[in-house]
Amino acid sequence: MGRITDILQPWQLRYWRAFQTNKRMISLCSRQIGKSFVSAFCCVYDCVVNNAKWTLVSTGQRSADELLAKCLTIAVYFEGMLRGTPLHFSFTHNATTIKFSNGASIVSLPNNPAGLRGFSSSLLLDEFAFISNGDEVWKACIPFLTSPNGAEKKLQIISTPAGQSGRFYDLWTHSEDYFKTKVTLLDAVNEGLKVDVDEIRKTVMDDSVFQQEYMCEFLDAESALFPYEVLRASVYAPSAVDMNVSRVYLGIDIGRTHDKTSIAILVESGGVLYVTRVESLSNKEFSYQEDYIGNLIKTLNPVRVCVDATGIGAQLAENLHKRFGQVREVHFSNENKNEMFTMTRAKMGNQTLFIPNANALIEDLHKIRRIVGPSGKLSFSASRDDKGHADDATAIALAVYATKKVAPVFMPVSG
Repeated sequence: MGRITDILQPWQLRYWRAFQTNKRMISLCSRQIGKSFVSAFCCVYDCVVNNAKWTLVSTGQRSADELLAKCLTIAVYFEGMLRGTPLHFSFTHNATTIKFSNGASIVSLPNNPAGLRGFSSSLLLDEFAFISNGDEVWKACIPFLTSPNGAEKKLQIISTPAGQSGRFYDLWTHSEDYFKTKVTLLDAVNEGLKVDVDEIRKTVMDDSVFQQEYMCEFLDAESALFPYEVLRASVYAPSAVDMNVSRVYLGIDIGRTHDKTSIAILVESGGVLYVTRVESLSNKEFSYQEDYIGNLIKTLNPVRVCVDATGIGAQLAENLHKRFGQVREVHFSNENKNEMFTMTRAKMGNQTLFIPNANALIEDLHKIRRIVGPSGKLSFSASRDDKGHADDATAIALAVYATKKVAPVFMPVSG
């Protein structure tokens, strides 16, 4: 017969051993390495061996219930392994509670501070960096650990990082009262975890996001998506492009008065993308813009054109789509902006996208800021000045987006 610890990876086994001798634990862990599983394992172990009571709090009730489901799976495993021993137990369960025959229990609760008050138990805060009201949850939960009758209460805090702010970041960086564990994706892979790191990198695309989500680095809450060193390394000499064997793509960010219309012309030569030029149309009527862009499409015969169809650009984009089959209307949402900008950043980073040596264009790209929200969600923004609102940068990102073999038509986002 095996042992109940046989289902743990090496790093998880070390975590479990540390759990047995430490009341307060905080763990900074990569995604997809089993961090929630090992924390659930420790909860069930404590219930079976020490008759403990545990409360699970995560980013929402559904996440807490999914964590409870892991506890249930582990409880079933423990029950089978311990059958015939003095530690054997039985249990009952429902959607939010597991009750053990020895009096122990595990309860999943929503991250509602008002609903958390009044409990007294050991506490697991799962993905704590991503709990949007983390400070209020923290204040409501800490009394869980007080122990009028002297019974030991434990605390597990486990999360992937979500920017350089919030309670989790403060506890990890400043508190000395916790046993701390840091496990990156590469740490887990080096100890036998079977995942394809290269495939994950390819899916994430943005290396800085990979560094935070999988290598446990805390990103600045706001940072330049295109740092100067990346932009300067992406400058090319015009002689590098062989226009005779090139495929052309266009990206068009529509403006009228406050913002100009920017047209990025992108060519693919030898598997590498080059921005050959970015044209601007300022204070031009939409009829003029449609004629100008239409003539450009006829002249360049691009493989695909991605046009901003958000707000004032909707009618112009629709007209161009009706006239030219290669035109795709793109209704901006956080999701597709995330994809097109991270695609652009990734291609610059791996030296498959180059730009002209133009200071104005470099400054425009540098305006794009990556913002990590309180929940860890990424968004993009740019300052507005007398030269525009990163219109050229957006046109380039649309042109890069057009290089996808199938550029989807995005429907408007309500609200």
